[in-house]
Amino acid sequence: AAAVAAAVAAAVAAAAEKKRARVLGVEAKRAAESAKTKPPRRKKKADGEADEETSAEETSAAAAEETAPEETEEAEETPAEEAPVETTSPAEDDGAEEEEPPGEPGVFFGRRLCDETKAERTIVVRNDSLVPARWTLVPPEEAPPACLAVDASSGVLAPGEETSVLFAFGSTEPEEVSALFTLRVFDEGGAFADAPTQVTEIKVEGETWKIDVDVAFPDAPAAAEAEGEGAEVEASAEGEGEGAPPLRDAKTPKKERVDFGLMKSTETATRRIVLTNNGKYAARFDFELRRLAKEVFSVEPSSGELEPGAAAECAVVFDVSKTSDPNARRAKLVDAPDIVLTVAELEPAEEQSASALALASARTKKARDAASLLEKTEAARRAREKRAASKRVVVHASVDASFAEYALTPRRGVDFGPHLPGAEFEAVGARFFDVTNHGAFPFEVFAFDYGGREGDGGGGGEVVLDERGVPAPPPKPEGESLSLGAFVVSPVSGVVEPGSKLSFEVRFAPSDDRAFSELLGLHVENRDPRDQPLGIPYKLHGESVAPGVDAGDAAVAGVFEEHEVIERDIDAYLEGKTFLPSGPNRAVSAVYSRRDGAFGFGAVTAEMEALGVGSDALPAEAAKTEGDDSLDAETKDADKDGDSSAAPQSPPPLPARAVTANFKISNPKRVRCVVDVALTPLSGDESDTAFPMALLPGSETLVIEPRTHAFVSVVFAPRALQKYAAALAATVRDGAGDASSFKFEVRGEGALPHVAVASPAFVDPETGAPTVRFTRTAVGSKKEKKIVLRNDGALVSYARVDVSNAKNGDSSSSGGRRRFSASPFVVVGAGVTHEIKPGHVKALRVLYEPREVSSKKTSSSGLPDDENAHDKENENSRDVLDLTLAVRENPFETRAVRVVGEAFAPDVVFEHLPSLGGGSRVTSVVRGDDDDDVSDSDSDDPDANALRFEDGPVGTTRRATFSMTNVSAKPWRFEWPAGDTDADDTSGAESNAFAFVPRVGHLPPGTSTQITVSFAPKEPCAHGLDAEHPPLEMLVKLAPVKAYYEGSHDAFRALKDDDAEADPD
Repeated sequence: AAAVAAAVAAAVAAAAEKKRARVLGVEAKRAAESAKTKPPRRKKKADGEADEETSAEETSAAAAEETAPEETEEAEETPAEEAPVETTSPAEDDGAEEEEPPGEPGVFFGRRLCDETKAERTIVVRNDSLVPARWTLVPPEEAPPACLAVDASSGVLAPGEETSVLFAFGSTEPEEVSALFTLRVFDEGGAFADAPTQVTEIKVEGETWKIDVDVAFPDAPAAAEAEGEGAEVEASAEGEGEGAPPLRDAKTPKKERVDFGLMKSTETATRRIVLTNNGKYAARFDFELRRLAKEVFSVEPSSGELEPGAAAECAVVFDVSKTSDPNARRAKLVDAPDIVLTVAELEPAEEQSASALALASARTKKARDAASLLEKTEAARRAREKRAASKRVVVHASVDASFAEYALTPRRGVDFGPHLPGAEFEAVGARFFDVTNHGAFPFEVFAFDYGGREGDGGGGGEVVLDERGVPAPPPKPEGESLSLGAFVVSPVSGVVEPGSKLSFEVRFAPSDDRAFSELLGLHVENRDPRDQPLGIPYKLHGESVAPGVDAGDAAVAGVFEEHEVIERDIDAYLEGKTFLPSGPNRAVSAVYSRRDGAFGFGAVTAEMEALGVGSDALPAEAAKTEGDDSLDAETKDADKDGDSSAAPQSPPPLPARAVTANFKISNPKRVRCVVDVALTPLSGDESDTAFPMALLPGSETLVIEPRTHAFVSVVFAPRALQKYAAALAATVRDGAGDASSFKFEVRGEGALPHVAVASPAFVDPETGAPTVRFTRTAVGSKKEKKIVLRNDGALVSYARVDVSNAKNGDSSSSGGRRRFSASPFVVVGAGVTHEIKPGHVKALRVLYEPREVSSKKTSSSGLPDDENAHDKENENSRDVLDLTLAVRENPFETRAVRVVGEAFAPDVVFEHLPSLGGGSRVTSVVRGDDDDDVSDSDSDDPDANALRFEDGPVGTTRRATFSMTNVSAKPWRFEWPAGDTDADDTSGAESNAFAFVPRVGHLPPGTSTQITVSFAPKEPCAHGLDAEHPPLEMLVKLAPVKAYYEGSHDAFRALKDDDAEADPD
């Protein structure tokens, strides 16, 4: 039995040793793999957050990887009576580069800052055997300190079951812990229930410590330390949620100050802060500048490490020149908490990641999601703990710094405006500008020649820079005044106290005719270097202006803005120009010629009986014209210059036919000018009467304000039919150069409207009147002539023709014909005024329509039988109309025009002559002659006895019909030409194409017959086409039938009527 028991004990010991070797081998392999995959440690950043979180996550992942279950086949080799239990401890990172050797599990808390919160570490005990196991955690012989606690000391694990044991460590005071716990495993309910089958030692180590860094301000005055509440030391308590309260110094908090006092922004200052590490371990410090402090302050060094017992001196430097914010150039801080000192441990301890353990043991998606949420929560907690595990000191900064603050009045410079050349100082006066000190420090200011300074582009050379890269100030001039061109500035320099100002006086000496502009420089001490680094430019301006007016070719358009301006010769342009009769307004066609340098009124209606318009015609009172502001002040100025003008009154009335022209005289200068205007005759009327051109009152002297204008008015009222010329000169008093005067010539012509009778050309030698003569006209017919009026003058004429009287023969009847006492003449357009432009004509229609014949005995020719009594008889038998031609504005142009005509009674009348338009003329007359066998129409109308045929081809026949009526008391025999040409036929062979039916017949008194004419040409012909083809005349022969009809015509007709009644057939 003893041998069996020994054998069994040896077998169990061998199995346990084999199991132990296997477990140790797996753990060593896992530790080697973890060392390979673990990333190298990086240097911690300033905020110390990201790297620590990453390191914690890597450590937790490694721990989870080490605690993951390992599937082996050793269970089959292990006897049922054995009960091995695997104890897994997470890999700890205590900040050292050496790792714990494999096979020695432990719990390492590392160094931790003193805090009320406790750090936690967890070990996992898992049963990898096939039998239940009981485990017991035995503490060391010496009881562990209160800062270390364990939540469980024993338990029973089923096969494959695991459990966690939590170690917590933390203290508010510095503590060190190094304890060795023993984990014993027993076979629960087996043969070896009393003897441990596995014994594992677990080492637990940790330390808590405090940051002890003193902050001293050696440059702070004692009074400032006494009145302050002390240095305010804060532990950042910005975290949210769970967490221990911030660590605070045990001393009474007091406010720390860095006071720079009142400073100039051009200067720099330094205040010291001394840091001393009284703690056990090294610490890290960082300075943070906030808001305005980071623009004007800097700390050197701003961060670093403090070894135990070491001290570091940091310098807080105030320098405004480095800021880019314009608002920071004027810095004023009063106890601003903008400098924050943070002291933290050099290498914070890493926490064990519970999320990594949970993720390693997760077998489902739900468990993995829960582990992920736990990981985020742990990351936020570690960030809060990191901020809490530091010491913060808020340093309150005070400073009042500014540059020299100044203001210039006026800001943009001094402008003297325009002054006359050589004006005295009393007339020009002085100008002043002020430099005001709005700052807290006094400063010196001096003036210099800005344009002459080297390096600004005016004097050449390079700009000299100081050690800060700012241009060096200009040299200060010597003397009591500074001369710049035509300007003198005094004083040169001065010191301006806060709230006061320094005035500079500027004088100006105008000369010549030009503008003066100089650039004065001002240097203000201790101003912002970026504010005009080369000096403050200040403009001085003044003008020396000689009075003048717009002159030369460029001023022509303005002077003659109311008139036409031409480039050609004025006489050639006005020739043939239309001029309206003049009135009290300016001439319509007045022009100015650039070539001649002359202004022309053109033709103006002359007043032949009018008085002159010069000093004899116009009163001496001044007439206020456009642009003539004759105020009292100006009158006094004019009197001062040696001229006087009367008080303004209403302008005197001008002659009825006078015209005026206005010329604009402009003052482009910035000073007032006085202009004397003179009009000198050059040609024209040489009589003793006044010249017809004159200046209107008020135009002799013009007072023109700066940049304004005035008008010179010239009146022209000619009294003769001739040309006039005068020279107009506008001279500026005290003027200089081309702008001192403006001269040109003024021309004009006196004229009257003139209308001539162009037609009729016949002038009656007895009356001397143009006479319209109508040829003998048959009673009942109508003739027309024209009276043509032509304007041979230079003015537009207005002519009127009126009827003065009308007469005709006796009012009696003869042969059944009636004579009318009314005038047979009609003048279309009589009694109406007609406008006739120069060179144009106006035609008046004159119609003659006689209604009766004179009662005197006349022959068929219409002339008296007694030739000796021709004139008297002809005068009594003629119709006469006397007209009067009158021209407006010309009393010398009235003249008489006569219209005469003579009427006769016709024998045979052609009626219903067809026309080309399809109509017919009612009457055309033919005069019969007892002695002549040839009848003539004696008509002025070419269409009176015209028979017109339409055009057509050769070989066709065209016909026309008309009537012949005997309107006399005699019977007539008619005979038309036959087709053959005879000796009496003057028409030639061309008449063979015409045939008359009936060709021969008789016309008793009061009867008519119808004649048909046939036109059948056998070869091409043209009649009445143009001048080369005149109309063809076909003469009808008329002969009286005396023997048979004379005296018995009535009895013959009565016998004929009786026979008709007796025998109607």
